[in-house]
Amino acid sequence: MQKIYVLIPFLILLSSIFNESNAQSTAKDHILINQIGYPIDAPKKALVRIEGEEFTLKNTDGSIVFAAPLGDRKYWELSGDSVSVADFSSFTVPGEYTLCVNERCSYPVEIGK
Repeated sequence: MQKIYVLIPFLILLSSIFNESNAQSTAKDHILINQIGYPIDAPKKALVRIEGEEFTLKNTDGSIVFAAPLGDRKYWELSGDSVSVADFSSFTVPGEYTLCVNERCSYPVEIGK
């Protein structure tokens, strides 16, 4: 019986650590970008799994440098997800950015080089 009392706090701690790290990773996994980067003059698009009206690009300081509406939400059969397209092809300033929807941001992505 004493072993159970020792095991329960350990399981609670383990569960909270897993849930916190899982929440952090899934926030970035909802915005699918080309992590290799985008050439300046190439089409630049990302798929967004979360619902929203618009997306923003933020520079490394966290300042918004570009904003545009998300495309219509559609079911994507290959992934089994409903996604919107974030098209930022018209943005041509070289640098490192994150793409954000509802304050949830992607991994950093580089434009240009």
